[in-house]
Amino acid sequence: MQSLQNSLESQIRSINGWIKQEELARAQQEINLQATKTKVIVEINQTYLQYQSAKERLAAANKAYQQAKMQGVQTVDTSLKLREAEAELFDARTVHSKTLILLLRLSGNFEIPSLN
Repeated sequence: MQSLQNSLESQIRSINGWIKQEELARAQQEINLQATKTKVIVEINQTYLQYQSAKERLAAANKAYQQAKMQGVQTVDTSLKLREAEAELFDARTVHSKTLILLLRLSGNFEIPSLN
């Protein structure tokens, strides 16, 4: 009888140990899930800020290009300013497009965006 009781107690301790290990593993998984969620939120927010900056840069570059294009007399100086404005506009469009696509991807939209 005593050996049966000892055997049962030993099995119960073994089961309790297993349950505690599973509870610890579950808690660790919940911590990892929360950390991953936080990381994703931070990455989306950072990308959104980058997109806002790219959008402002694009607006400024577009305005500078329009102003450079409107200058009437074509001198070497105005031609250089126009080419610089064109280059900045091209760069701003590229950065804007890249950050927009990245923001869409991070938001779960994997369709090919229309860039028109």
